[in-house]
Amino acid sequence: MFEANNKTVLVVEDHLDTQLLMKQILKKEGYGVATASHGLAAFEYLKTNSPPDIILLDLSLPGMSGDEFMKQLRTSFLPSDLKVLVISGWDNLKERAEAIGANGYIRKPFQIAEFHKQLAELFQTTSPQLDQPNATL
Repeated sequence: MFEANNKTVLVVEDHLDTQLLMKQILKKEGYGVATASHGLAAFEYLKTNSPPDIILLDLSLPGMSGDEFMKQLRTSFLPSDLKVLVISGWDNLKERAEAIGANGYIRKPFQIAEFHKQLAELFQTTSPQLDQPNATL
């Protein structure tokens, strides 16, 4: 299994229960975790901290959608420089993730094993992983 040593994940999720679950899973595996409840808070984090290794991004956020967040993010960070895993329940998730320049996607609700698998794949690669199957639970 992938070693999480010194890897940081920014969880951008407005539902507190989902945010806390992802944070607990990640911390248990040894990741450093930061959280933001909306896109503007995520940008504030990026302005005042070193970029995380991966951003976990919900698409349905208050104020600034995940799509808009990605448009702004990709003006400063290439997909190989800052990886984004979209986590959402949208039906057309693969197409949306591709359109906004995400490195991968996983459908909510998700299996914890699939969550780990997607993170490990993103940490081990430098290219987008959108052609790989994801959880559809």
